[in-house]
Amino acid sequence: MMTRLIWLGLAIATTATAGGRMEEVIEVNADVTVNVENIAGEVQIDAWDRNEVRVLGDLGDGVETLRVTGNKSLVEIEVVLSQRWNNHHVDDTDLIIQVPRGASLEIETTSADIIVSGVEGARFVAETVSGDVEAGIRSKYIEIGTVSGDLELAGAADTAALSTVSGDLVATGLNGELSATSVSGDIEVSGSVIQRGRFEAVSGDVELIVGLAKGGTITAESMSGALVVILPREVSTRIEAETFSGSLKSDIGEVIRAKYGPQKRLETTAGGGDGRIRLTSHSGDVRIRRQ
Repeated sequence: MMTRLIWLGLAIATTATAGGRMEEVIEVNADVTVNVENIAGEVQIDAWDRNEVRVLGDLGDGVETLRVTGNKSLVEIEVVLSQRWNNHHVDDTDLIIQVPRGASLEIETTSADIIVSGVEGARFVAETVSGDVEAGIRSKYIEIGTVSGDLELAGAADTAALSTVSGDLVATGLNGELSATSVSGDIEVSGSVIQRGRFEAVSGDVELIVGLAKGGTITAESMSGALVVILPREVSTRIEAETFSGSLKSDIGEVIRAKYGPQKRLETTAGGGDGRIRLTSHSGDVRIRRQ
C-alpha cells in the first residue's frame, strides 16, 4: 500500500507506517535545507529543477514511522524505529529523495548507504557508521565522515573535510581547502588544485595527484602507510620530506641520508618556490614524482 501526499502549505507534519510505501511532495524554497536520518538500507538523493522535495520510501519491518516535518525553508525526514525492535536486526528502509539543485543537505545513517548527485547547495554534511558514501556535488562547504564505510566524492567545494577510520577515501576535482584523514583506509586525491591541503593516515596509504595553487600549502603525514605525491611539471613550491625508517625517493631535488641511523630527508625547491609541501612518515615510504 502506498501513501501519497502533496503539501503546498507553509508547514508539514506527516508520518507513514511500517512495512509500506510512501510518496510525498513538498513545496519548498530553492535553497531549502533538508535533513535526513536513516538506520539501514539506502538514502539516495538527486537534484532536480523544481522547488519541491519529493520523498519515496520503502519502509522495512521494525520501522515505526517515516516522519516528515518542516516548512519551506527546512524539511526533516526521519526513519523512526519501533521501541520493541532489536536495533541489531533492522530491515532495510530505502529512501529516494529529490530536492532543488540549490538545497543544503545534512544526512546521518548507521549502516545505510548514502548516494547523492547533482546538488549545488551551500552546505553538505553526511555522517555514517558502516554505510558507503558516494557523492557527485558542488558546494561551498562539504563535510563527510565514515567509520568503516568507503567514501567517494567528485565535484567542487571551497572547503571540504573528509574522514574515515577503516574505509577507503577517494576524492576528485576538489579545489580550494581540503582535509582528508584515515586510520587504516587508503586516501586517494586527484584532479585537484589545492590552496590548503592536510592529509593524515596511520597505516593507510596516501596518494595525491594534484596541482598546487599559487602560495598554496600541502601537509601529509603517516605512521606506517606510504605517501605518494605526483605533481605537475610546472609546479612552483618548496618541498620538505622526511621518513625515519621508510625509503624516500624524489624526482625533484636530492635525498639526504643520515650519517647514523635510517633517517632520510629532502629539502628542495621547484620553480619559483611559491608554495610549500611538507611530507612526513615514520616507517612508511615517501615518493615524490612529476607527471
